[in-house]
Amino acid sequence: MTEKPYDDQFSNWCRHYNGLLNDTCKAGVRYDDVKDKRDVGVVRGLARFPCFKNSNCAERCPSASFLSEEEIAVEKERSNQAIAQFLKELTEGKTCPHCHRPIEKRYQVGRCVYAKPCGCRQYQGTVPKSERTPKDQRQIDEASLWCELE
Repeated sequence: MTEKPYDDQFSNWCRHYNGLLNDTCKAGVRYDDVKDKRDVGVVRGLARFPCFKNSNCAERCPSASFLSEEEIAVEKERSNQAIAQFLKELTEGKTCPHCHRPIEKRYQVGRCVYAKPCGCRQYQGTVPKSERTPKDQRQIDEASLWCELE
């Protein structure tokens, strides 16, 4: 997989794109009406959809619109701040980085660590030894985690 520069990722998506689980984009265009209908062997995956600048979007969708350089800079800064806040909360372990509720306890389920009382998954790995219960240790053993990630 080729890594794209961060700015290219923001600039390549149409501003109206809201995910292919929806039937229409934010501009009200039906994805089925504008996707490339050639044989899947010719055009695969997301390239079939006009929501990306690198798939000739403007030729197939009259509502295509992309972020300006200024908007990209704002979006990039917003994204960087959100990532930094998420990592800070995850590292500190005091509040859930998903719902921001206080974490009273972390517990192991298979290869994942969850928080109580919210129930959000925190990360894949193991509960820190200082917080581990016998039940957590059984989960770790059953999941065959040979390497401690602490």
